[in-house]
Amino acid sequence: MPSLTTHNFFHFSSGTPKEAQNALASLTREKDRLMATGIKVVPQMFSYIEPLYELSLRAGAGDLLLALDQSALCFLEGEVVAGFLQDPNNKEMRDALSIELLLTAAATGTSTVTPFTPEELRALEDTETDTYDELYEQAALFSTLRYIITAPDSASYVPWLTNQLYLQSGTTGQEDYDWQAAYFTALLLRAAWATFPLLALDDQKLLIQNLLYLSVVGHVPVRAIMQTIFTTAETDTDREQLNELFIESIQSNQEVVPITLATGDGKPLSNLIQIAVQRGTADGFAQEQLLSEWYGTQAGRDSYVGWLREIISIAMRVQNREWTTQQA
Repeated sequence: MPSLTTHNFFHFSSGTPKEAQNALASLTREKDRLMATGIKVVPQMFSYIEPLYELSLRAGAGDLLLALDQSALCFLEGEVVAGFLQDPNNKEMRDALSIELLLTAAATGTSTVTPFTPEELRALEDTETDTYDELYEQAALFSTLRYIITAPDSASYVPWLTNQLYLQSGTTGQEDYDWQAAYFTALLLRAAWATFPLLALDDQKLLIQNLLYLSVVGHVPVRAIMQTIFTTAETDTDREQLNELFIESIQSNQEVVPITLATGDGKPLSNLIQIAVQRGTADGFAQEQLLSEWYGTQAGRDSYVGWLREIISIAMRVQNREWTTQQA
């Protein structure tokens, strides 16, 4: 069972690291009561819950892999956790949470799931049936998307990764997703950004032009990744070329940002960034004024304001060339 119901990508992305930590803490506090129910799956659930909770508490400023893993916790659904805690005997809620825990553990490396090889991924693509519906294969797939980030053979996964990016490049985030599909999209974008230097130039442009906003919405720490990319570039010329790539690709971004939340109507991200740059919103107060003009007091505005604030912060840093002089 993928999810209790379908929603758009923004709904599944609306959680925060603190909310995920609190949900895992709630489960941990109730361990004795839940174990006493005698429900067979509960011990297996706690084999995921406890390492995930430990991950949520871990501190490590500047640890990019830790930031990537902790960002992947944000998709745990608080309402599913709350429903399970209220009635552990509700099989539908219990199964939904079990799946989320299993796949989140696979995606964060807190459980051991053997990743697919590039050859196995190609075989999955070639099959005529949707084998990703099988839970074991989904866990292996999500484990693979983390393995790609640090694997010595990451480059061998890039053809599959970029093919998946092209399949995602037309999405707006407004489509109906179940939880697994939304999480897959977020993890795919995480892996793509983490391997950005390995991507061909056209694929780098695609990621910035078609999937930048969706990446930030999906909790990918894009700004931290970009800073690392600039810092590890070998020469000032490389950094200047990177900066131009980001400026040009952001200016030609094709994404639409929801502004009227009740209807989903939006404005082109490139236009919003252009307005922000023209107003010089490096000043925090000016930036908040601009965001308030766009979102007003709409219900549910906080997540959308945060996502767009992060995008503007990235765009201003690129526009002001803040990363072009950094060295490792």
